[in-house]
Amino acid sequence: MSQRGDTKEHFFSEADMEMINLDNRLKDLVKTNPKMVKKMLRNREYAAQLKVQKANHIQDLQRRADALKM
Repeated sequence: MSQRGDTKEHFFSEADMEMINLDNRLKDLVKTNPKMVKKMLRNREYAAQLKVQKANHIQDLQRRADALKM
């Protein structure tokens, strides 16, 4: 009978595992603190989303500024 959190395969998605395998620091950390790695991956995803939102917002502001100049 396996316990919850017994293996990292069930804790991380395939996409998570790909990201972990690309980062040596995460590879080492996943052995000792998988919850921290999971949190780090979530934070990276969120930061990437914010970066896209910011770029879209800046584009929108630029379009508005250009429209006001006309």
